[in-house]
Amino acid sequence: MEIEEIKKEGISIDENGPVFFLETLNMLEISEVILRAIDIREESRGPHLRFKVFDPPKMEFLPKDLSWNKYIVFKKKEGKHKWEIREPVRPKF
Repeated sequence: MEIEEIKKEGISIDENGPVFFLETLNMLEISEVILRAIDIREESRGPHLRFKVFDPPKMEFLPKDLSWNKYIVFKKKEGKHKWEIREPVRPKF
């Protein structure tokens, strides 16, 4: 089931209680943010792999892109996720 489908179907407090309900809402929220960040960043980095070709057994990875040494910062405004790409703050020597 896709995240959007789960959100449309709705989540309610059940026998697991309100804490479980809130944890589930938080997991859905962070899942959306992670998946959106993966979609924005078109490179391989850490455990996140992007493929030029994905036809097992042939798999060509997109290499790490050094120009992508940036942050993707998410904010939630009016119920929607907004994002921007920022340069990391680096110490001045």
